[in-house]
Amino acid sequence: VQTTELNDRIAKHFGDPLIAEELYDIFERFLDLAQREDIHVIGVRYPLTVAYKEAAAKFNLAELDERYAAVQLSAVLDYRDLFDDHQDYFRDQDHLNEKGAHAFSPILAKDLERIIKSD
Repeated sequence: VQTTELNDRIAKHFGDPLIAEELYDIFERFLDLAQREDIHVIGVRYPLTVAYKEAAAKFNLAELDERYAAVQLSAVLDYRDLFDDHQDYFRDQDHLNEKGAHAFSPILAKDLERIIKSD
């Protein structure tokens, strides 16, 4: 069951085309508006299961990573590996359960507070 669930999530997230240009254009317009309005946008890469990361690694994600690396964000918080030793914190392949959320929320809050105070 978990393999089918994982395959379904991967197919949904990494379909063809890998980058939906219409959605990416909307994302860029959102960021342009935020910059014009002096709104700081912080990127967050949420925790993922080890199985999800292994399955995603089979795709050529270099273009996607390059496009997002070029985006002007105030900061990027990367938690993809945070719970590698706590797979029991996940409801499914890329969402935390209640236990995971309780562990993650104070970490995210502390990091956001640090970034906001430094601005």
